[in-house]
Amino acid sequence: MTQLPTICFLTGTLNAFAGAERMTAVIANALAARGYRVLILSLWDQVCVFPLHPAVEHCALFA
Repeated sequence: MTQLPTICFLTGTLNAFAGAERMTAVIANALAARGYRVLILSLWDQVCVFPLHPAVEHCALFA
């Protein structure tokens, strides 16, 4: 059986109501729902204004 790849998104923050942040959350959620391992690495904080799938791992470099 082939294992699905891990996908990592790099973003400045997910703590803004903006288009890039929203689409990062939408795409990450869709991939996680399909069984991919999804990581989101934010530079500035770990707060996300959009809901994330429970399997999505969200970390921040500078909390």
